[in-house]
Parts: sequence; C-alpha cells; structure tokens
Amino acid sequence: MSKATIEAYEQVRIAYPEYFKEATNYALVTEEEELSAFEASADTTLGLVYENSQLYYVVDLWKTTDGQYYPMPRTLYKDTLCGFVVLPVCGDKFVLNHEFSFGNREWNLEFPRIMTQPGMTIPEHLEAVVNYIGGKVLNTRYVGELYPDSGNTGGLMQVYMVDIDLAEEEQLNHTLVSYEELKDMVVKGTINDVYSLSCLLKFICGEGFEEEDSIDLSKYISEDESEVEAQDDV
Repeated sequence: MSKATIEAYEQVRIAYPEYFKEATNYALVTEEEELSAFEASADTTLGLVYENSQLYYVVDLWKTTDGQYYPMPRTLYKDTLCGFVVLPVCGDKFVLNHEFSFGNREWNLEFPRIMTQPGMTIPEHLEAVVNYIGGKVLNTRYVGELYPDSGNTGGLMQVYMVDIDLAEEEQLNHTLVSYEELKDMVVKGTINDVYSLSCLLKFICGEGFEEEDSIDLSKYISEDESEVEAQDDV
C-alpha cells in the first residue's frame, strides 16, 4: 500500500466522517504498517482504489475484537445525497421505464432515477428524469429516502412521486401500467429492480408524508379490490 494511497484514503476519511463510523464489534484499521502487512499476506488492495467526479471506491480493513481481519469494498458518493428515484404517474397509470442496465447487461422495467449532478437543484433533477421519458412535470410529492445498498454503498437517495403529462407519441422507452398490473408484475418477477421495489413499498406505506398529504391509494385500486379490502376491515 503506497504512501500516496494511504494519504488519499485518509483524506476521504477526514472529509466524510459519516462514512467511517466505528462499530461496536469492529475497528477500522488505519495504521500504515498493519494495512501493508495485510495487503501482502492476502494479496489484495486496500485504501482508495478508484475516484471520479461523483464517487470514491475504497476497500476498508476492519478488525474484530478477536483479531480477525475483513476487507470491505465500498462505493462512497461525494454528494451524500447521491441521487433521486422518481415514481411517475400519468393520470391513473404508473410509468415504468425500459432501461438497459450495465450491471446485469439486460433490459429492465423500472422506475427512472438520476444520480446527483453538481449545480442542479432537486426540481431540476426531477424534471430531467421526466423529460427523459418524454413527459412534463405537473406536481411532485416527497416520498422518503433509501440506501442504494446498505452493505457496500455510502449515500442516500430520495424518492419522489411525480404527476406528469405524457405525450402519447413518446412510447418508445416506457410503458404505462395500472396499480393492479404493477403488483402483478412484481409478483411474477417482471419487475425485480431493487430501487423500484423499495420505492413501491415506500409509496404503499406512505413514507415521508404528513397525514393530511398522504396518498389516496383508492384512485389506483380497482373497485373490486376496494370492495374486498372494505370487507376485510369489517
């Protein structure tokens, strides 16, 4: 582990203490000699491995109280509010985006998202997402926050429900589905993107809404389903 790598890693630790909170049963190893010894014995790389304008990729070394070592790779976003996920609604339909994901190299149906762009406000981020699917923002409602992956990613994403006006001819990269169709797609595994599933759960639970602003789910549920739910409440 080079001195420059150690110094760069230390600078990240100082700049983002929230990403390096101590655990009760693990201690973060920071001593150069101990880090270098583990690197040599495990044939691995520690510290700041990669950096670009939006993120750091680091490999921490954690030590348990009984002396066991565990290297932990993590993606740390430079803006701790690292992005936004949008639940677009057009009339009484949810809008799902057709997106090619580079992680699994497949086309997926998902709620659209955007990583935080320097200099852009929250409304500008939401507008950029909606413009991407050929729509216009009518109204926005804050739903809540989520961790992209609490196991290996530092940073939070905010979720917004956005009412949109969608041009009918813009149908190439999205599809409109009812609430019932959306649930069926989740059950069948047609939608298996973790962002989308998490956002849908936030939506259903009304996370982030004041009581008077809570979403009225009845407008997205069929009359037959509403009757069943009403009977269950009796």
